[in-house]
Amino acid sequence: MEPPLYRHVRLGLGKPFGLAHYRCRMEDAVYPDVRRSRRLARILAANPRAAIYGTIVASAVIATTAGGHESAALILEATLATLLVFWLAHVYADFLGHALRRASSNLRLMASVMFQELSMLVAPALSIFFLLLGALGVLGEALAVGLALWNGVVQLIGWGIDLGRQRGQAWPAALLTGLVNGAFGVVIVLLEVQLH
Repeated sequence: MEPPLYRHVRLGLGKPFGLAHYRCRMEDAVYPDVRRSRRLARILAANPRAAIYGTIVASAVIATTAGGHESAALILEATLATLLVFWLAHVYADFLGHALRRASSNLRLMASVMFQELSMLVAPALSIFFLLLGALGVLGEALAVGLALWNGVVQLIGWGIDLGRQRGQAWPAALLTGLVNGAFGVVIVLLEVQLH
């Protein structure tokens, strides 16, 4: 006699799952924030290149608009608009590239490319949150801009370390990779200081 689980699958009532799958589902039900953080980590891990790019673009826009003594609300709007335009451009370019290589295009491919490039929008979310707090008056505008920029630097260092470790580098070499990556953020912060 076949086990109930396999009979369940054979009858088309669902896919088999083990204890790990059950635990994960229970965690998701009991700790919804765990589920959201895993989803966020999956988005960022799907395309670290886009995450780094999004962080650099956001930091550059924040630095240049802050250099013009604009309000935190205007800096926030400019950053969001720029990120959205760059994200759409990347999605469109990647979609066309995939469509040309496969000689076909469909909505599933578009959705896949959109998800792949989503890390460009998600990575600078904390910087955008700081700007939002500045726009709402919860933080001083200068403090909000400073936190947004330095958050970008810290993220770039973290991305560099993570990429170094993924490439098999030892911790000292991965840290050096992170510091080199973070140097781009420091240059952007210095640009903002020079523009003031």
